[in-house]
Parts: sequence; C-alpha cells; structure tokens
Amino acid sequence: MNGESYDLSFYADCFVVMGFCEYAYVSGEHYYFEKALSLYDTIKNRLKSGSVKSEPYPAAEGFEPYAFEMIVLGITNELLRYAIKYNHSSLTHLKFACTHSLNRIFSDFHHPKSLMPFEMRTSKMNQHTLLASHVTPGHTLENMWFCIQAAQLLGTLESYLPRIITITKQMWAIGWDKEHAGLFRYTSRLGSKPSGSLLGNDRYENLVLDTWDTKIWWVHSEALYTLLLTYQLSGDKTLLSMYQQTEAYVLATFPNDEFGEWTQIRNRFGQPLNKVIALPVKDPFHIMRNLQLIVQLLGIKEENA
Repeated sequence: MNGESYDLSFYADCFVVMGFCEYAYVSGEHYYFEKALSLYDTIKNRLKSGSVKSEPYPAAEGFEPYAFEMIVLGITNELLRYAIKYNHSSLTHLKFACTHSLNRIFSDFHHPKSLMPFEMRTSKMNQHTLLASHVTPGHTLENMWFCIQAAQLLGTLESYLPRIITITKQMWAIGWDKEHAGLFRYTSRLGSKPSGSLLGNDRYENLVLDTWDTKIWWVHSEALYTLLLTYQLSGDKTLLSMYQQTEAYVLATFPNDEFGEWTQIRNRFGQPLNKVIALPVKDPFHIMRNLQLIVQLLGIKEENA
C-alpha cells in the first residue's frame, strides 16, 4: 500500500478533525475549526458515495461497519461542542447532524429489543457470516461514551441513558473472559469465539480470527472510562463493580515491572504478545485520551496547582 495513495483511510482524516477542533476550542483560533468543518464535509460526502477507504482493513462489499457511524458521531460531537461555545453559524446544521447520527446508532446498529450491536450492517443473505455475527466489545463501549457526549450536547441525555447503561453492562458481560479475566478483542454475541461462514481472503475477517482472544490495553482504557462515566451518571453499583474488576485486571496485567513501561498487547493469559495487532498507533491515542478524560471526570488536580 505504500505510495499507492495519500487517501488510504478516512479515519486519519477524522483524527485530524478531532485535533483541529480541540485546538480551536481551547485557543479560539477559528481558522482551524473552519479547516476541520471543511474536512468533515468531505468525509461525509465520501461515506455517502460509498467511495471511502478504510485501509488496512477495508469493509467487505455489502457490509457497513458499526465503526463508520461511530466515528462520524465522535467527530460531529467535537464540531458541535465548538459551535455551541462560539455560537458558530454551523450550529443548527451540526445539531441536526449529531441528532441524526445518534439516532442512527440505535436504530440501525443495535437490535431494537435486545440492544445487541450489529458490528457489520448487511443484508439478510449475509447474516450467517462471521462478519455479521461477531461483536467488538471495546468499540461498542467506546461508542457509549460518544453517545453520552452527544446526548449531553443536545440536551437529551435522559431519553438515551437507560439504553446506554443496558448496552454498557451487556457488552462488558459479553466481552469479559470468565476464565482468565480481561476483555476479549472480539467475540460472538454469546461471548465465545467468533464463528460463522467465511468470505475467505478478507483482511478484517482474518484479523478477527487471529486476534479475537487477545487482551489489549486500549480496549480496557475505553471500558474504564465508560464504566466510570455511566456509574457517575446513574449511581448503578453494578457498573462500579465492573469498573473495579477492570481496574484490578489492568493494574495486575499491563504494567511491566522490570522496565516501568506498560505492555499494551497481551495474550489471553495475560502474557506479553510481541506482535502488532491492527494499527500500532491505536494504543497511544486511546490510552492518553481516556487517561485525560478519567482525570477530568474524577476532578483530580496536581498537588501544587
């Protein structure tokens, strides 16, 4: 893929939107918001036309990933947060876009009764496939705090929070390894190894099969923040218990006592795994963001501040 194109993954553009928005939000340098808004429009247009690229694991033909709408909601939140603070002319448009994306998460990517996520939205003829039947607990847990943020910005949290709490509990329970603790990378909807008919030679399908039982730091960092946030909003002690179990596993598993560093990728038994799982840039992004969010949520301040 090297040298093939500069437009290999629209996710990279989404991260630029997030960065520009945050910088504009805290600095007041509106130029960066305008750049972010322009890039956002191109992302939406590419998704609408079906021409979007998501290397190195492109979506198989006929499948729409949960992650696509999830990242759209995430970047729309950042744009809307800025527009509210500075009363930008795009405010009405962004409120509509945020409402649409939030509603679509629950109407198109979660079962209306069970609230089970559809990791890959597809036609009935593909429902027997592994791609259509597997779930990604870490991503769904991450998206639940995206949904909370969106609902808070829109002033509609009360109507969404019960579903968000149900999904958070559900995905933690499904993803939690009951034998060795920790959250699986991928599972079936029953919490077991993903299964189903295979397309064959699909990179994402191979990734699911090869890494489903790995324990990855970014997955747990997202779970920690979502569990703590939903507990603070609801007071539900079950969420607190899930948070405490996750925290205990993280602190017992990921730190490397010999060097003081944390090994982000572990096998099912908690042993270091010397291989790249998906993208090497994912861990720094998720981990640092969630650390900052947890510190903010707990109101932790420097002793000498």
